[in-house]
Amino acid sequence: MIKLLKHFLKAQKGQIALSMALAAPVLFAVAGLAIDYGSMTRQHAALQGLADNAAIAGSREMSLSNNKSGQVAAVVKAYVTHSEKKFLAGLKVKVTVHKKDKAITVKIAHPWKPVFAHFLNAGVTPVVASAKAQLLNAGQTCMIILKTKGEKALYILENARLKAKNCVVYSNSTHEYSIWLDQDGSISAGLICTTGGVKYNKPGLVSPPVTTDCPPIPDPLKDRFAPSSDPCPATIEPRVISDELVTLFPGTYCGGLKIEGASQVTLSPGIYVINGGGFEVTDKAIIKGAYTGFYFTGVNATFKFEGETSISLTAPKDGPLAGVLFFQDRDALSGQSFEIASDNARTLLGTIYLPKGTLRISANAPVADQSAYTAIIVDKLDMGEGPELVLNSDYEATDVPVPTGLRGGKIVLVN
Repeated sequence: MIKLLKHFLKAQKGQIALSMALAAPVLFAVAGLAIDYGSMTRQHAALQGLADNAAIAGSREMSLSNNKSGQVAAVVKAYVTHSEKKFLAGLKVKVTVHKKDKAITVKIAHPWKPVFAHFLNAGVTPVVASAKAQLLNAGQTCMIILKTKGEKALYILENARLKAKNCVVYSNSTHEYSIWLDQDGSISAGLICTTGGVKYNKPGLVSPPVTTDCPPIPDPLKDRFAPSSDPCPATIEPRVISDELVTLFPGTYCGGLKIEGASQVTLSPGIYVINGGGFEVTDKAIIKGAYTGFYFTGVNATFKFEGETSISLTAPKDGPLAGVLFFQDRDALSGQSFEIASDNARTLLGTIYLPKGTLRISANAPVADQSAYTAIIVDKLDMGEGPELVLNSDYEATDVPVPTGLRGGKIVLVN
């Protein structure tokens, strides 16, 4: 019996070895498929996250006025290129813009190469993820007062009038009189909202009633890169144009720029850097410029347009200052004054961005009323002596884009 048992066991070992030899390829294939499946799952999850975020980025870009599908697609592809990880190299991106629905679809394909799975199903590659994002309830914001500390931030005196009929006016100040209308100052807007409180003499001077205790709104241009500029000497006199008929060109104006007398100045399209001095237009000087942007940096870099001057300016439609007419260096000292006293500054098309500055409006005639749109993002705003500041928001009437965050809304993923 013992001999028979030993013989049986030897026979069984041989069968087990043979069975293992026959089953080994199948077991390796199953293990390989499991590894491929795990890898594919990770790849798809990473692609889906990238597609979701790229679609959201594209929807933010769609919030710009008159934004072309090609530009939206370029932004999405740049986002993917910047965000892709090493193991996701070689991605193919397809972008579809649905202008009617204010939506964007992003489809991303990764040419993943499995070890075993393609033998069973050639269609298993590439790995594809798709996302669709939609911009809902697009709104229009035309003024943001950035001051958050307990100070009066929007001050309207005497008969001054702020008109922003179809858009939103925000004040981030927590002061109990964040918005202060003294004497017969008035505001009319689509919505008036403040983090703090409001003070006025007559209810009829504010329309609609101010909404208080609003959450502060973030600076929509905080991530916009400032233009580059050439270095300037420590001390230099400003360039002065007096009683001249000239054309100026983009560049760095060290020490500032002063236009006076009966000068008539045409500004060629581009970026004008005002470094270490002011941009002053005085007497009866006239300036006009299409697609021009101004960057203020260095000591005392501000602007002042006096009463009898004529100012007509539109912001660039592309480049680093696309949609921005005036841009103050974020490292500037707080509280510097930028003043518009001109009685003929009726075209100021674009965004006035003074994150550390106070914008003063003291004209005796309407300001910016002939602009398709004017947006203001400043630390503080003072209006006095009876001016009328008109903030139009006809964003579709111009090829000058509206910076992201001013024309926005809620972005949702819809798939």
